Amino acid sequence: MTAPAQNMPDVSCAMPTAGRERVRTPGKHLVLFAVAATLILSLSTSYLSDRPRKPSLPKTDRDLSVQMSDGAFNLMLEPFLVDLSPGLDGRLAFAKVSLTLVTKQEATIDQVAEQQDLVRERLLLLLRALTPSDFQGDEAMARVKRELRHRVNFVLDEDSISEVIIRDLVIQ
Repeated sequence: MTAPAQNMPDVSCAMPTAGRERVRTPGKHLVLFAVAATLILSLSTSYLSDRPRKPSLPKTDRDLSVQMSDGAFNLMLEPFLVDLSPGLDGRLAFAKVSLTLVTKQEATIDQVAEQQDLVRERLLLLLRALTPSDFQGDEAMARVKRELRHRVNFVLDEDSISEVIIRDLVIQ
């Protein structure tokens, strides 16, 4: 038989000694991180909920955006993309029109939201009947705006909408 080697560690079933190397597990660090994250989240939510809020505008459908300026409510409709009637030259044209309806009555916001499909239909019928030349010049634009306002007020109560603003107009 051969003698045990001098460099070989003693492998025995004895209990480990006090000089044993400690194994570190990330468990306590994860718990500490989770507690810190929860604390930060709860403090930030309580801070945000205690801040004074701006007065909110009435909630409406997704297609109707409402802003308030100078004591009036601006109801911004989704843009219209319509084919215009052929002009004198017979060429087809398309128009993209973005409109804002101005009212001073808060009740009109609910009316427009409820009647939005009918309002859009009335406006589309008017826009499709126009030709590209109907948009040329200041007087022509004033006439178009006046007719748009009349069509909306026909669906709603009379004089509910005080003005129609053409935010964007592209004719191609």
